[in-house]
Amino acid sequence: MAAQDAPMGFGAEGMWDTLAGAWDDRGEWHATVTRELTEAMLESLDPQPHDTVIEVACGPTADIASAVARRPGFTGTIRAGDLSAPMVQAAERRALRNNLDITFLQLDVTELPLKSGSVDRLAARWIYMLLPDPLQGLSEAARVLRPTGSLVFAVFASAAENPFFMVPGAVLAEHGLLRPPVPGQPSMFALADVNGTHQLVRDAGFTSSSVRNVPLTYRLADPDDLWSLVSHFAGPISLAVRSQDEHTRDELRGEIERRAEQFRDGTGYALPGLARIFTASF
Repeated sequence: MAAQDAPMGFGAEGMWDTLAGAWDDRGEWHATVTRELTEAMLESLDPQPHDTVIEVACGPTADIASAVARRPGFTGTIRAGDLSAPMVQAAERRALRNNLDITFLQLDVTELPLKSGSVDRLAARWIYMLLPDPLQGLSEAARVLRPTGSLVFAVFASAAENPFFMVPGAVLAEHGLLRPPVPGQPSMFALADVNGTHQLVRDAGFTSSSVRNVPLTYRLADPDDLWSLVSHFAGPISLAVRSQDEHTRDELRGEIERRAEQFRDGTGYALPGLARIFTASF
């Protein structure tokens, strides 16, 4: 039983390509879980009718770009992209099924294939905290935005405020299968410190930033649904679980279910989380 090399495993090569199918399968569920966050980000983004808008790290659903595309009267340009080609392909299929006018591209948030000063609104959900150098990603966002533009990005609050991840994460860490996050290294909670993240935003070239909290509830139908989330959807946790033998997986499942009992909701679970939305402008 070897631990993932990267803190919480987020540096695993090709992780999101490997998990893209599971993320696509649970796309509508995840969109429901994060609907309040999407709506709050859209409100903060405040796209105007003729704006150029891009969502980076869009995953298989491109929720922000899709919400902009559905806005009555919006006639601007919408792009969405992700580093993972399978994620981009899944998002493009979903947009086509829903008749949404979005241009998709594979991209790296630290080196965006966009001209300087060419974007009015940029949205990013849960990506900058996973970068080895978040400042590089934020600076790249500042580069492509117009002087009147704005960046809206979401991160997670502290581990203690996100049991949906830490219930299984703590179990795997105790079994030596995941390393706890190291301060200053990529992790789910690397940008949980509000003041530190405001400073990063300023260092990237933005002159003002604000933050708001958005509670999340990860609703799961039953123990099988909980295990499906853990073993197929939960990033480095899923990779670590998949690499174990059947006996170890059964052991992990039993302990995770015991820890999740405190969040029972009828036959299922309601695991809480807390996201933060930062809005940055010049």
